[in-house]
Amino acid sequence: MELDALKAAWREHERKLDASVALNLHVARALELDRTRKAVRRSAALPLFELVCDAILVLLFGSFVGDHWREAAMLAPGLALLVGGIALVAVGLRQLALAAGIDYDAPVVAIQRDVERLAALRLAKTRAILLAVPLVWPLLLIVGTKGLLGIDAYVAFGVPFVAAQFAFGVVALLALVALGRHFSSRAFWRRLRNDVVGANLAAARTRLATIEGFERDG
Repeated sequence: MELDALKAAWREHERKLDASVALNLHVARALELDRTRKAVRRSAALPLFELVCDAILVLLFGSFVGDHWREAAMLAPGLALLVGGIALVAVGLRQLALAAGIDYDAPVVAIQRDVERLAALRLAKTRAILLAVPLVWPLLLIVGTKGLLGIDAYVAFGVPFVAAQFAFGVVALLALVALGRHFSSRAFWRRLRNDVVGANLAAARTRLATIEGFERDG
């Protein structure tokens, strides 16, 4: 009889222990999810700021195109910059939509997937901007000197100089692509990715990995 009572007491102890562990895991998961939500929310501040800046650029480039739509030499670079600005606005809106659309009541795998999509989009945008800079510079030279100073870059600097800027841009673009392939080691890429996506998104990914560990161990 004493043995049966001891077994019953032990089973009750195990039941309470399991309940306590489950409760602790639930509390830890909820706490980490709350921190993840705050980190993702903070990470949206930079895309929002960039979106405002990109929208201003779109308005400026759109105004330039409207003012010079009959001048092919000015219209072409103006349109190129306008299209680029619109693309940046679209990506910025997509980033904010992804951040706002994360369902924190979903399984952690689904949350991780959404956060990774957000991080990948930010990384792709940054990479595209870096690659575009060498070609954007001569476009800004033409549009900026005309729009801000009223000076025709083709006349002021000469067509060969402007053409040389585009040629240099192509060479610089190829060099950047080559450097990207050279430094494509996993460790280097991981560090660069964390730097680009920002501390808040990196923290969110770390916290989600912690939650995944809780659930796996539990």
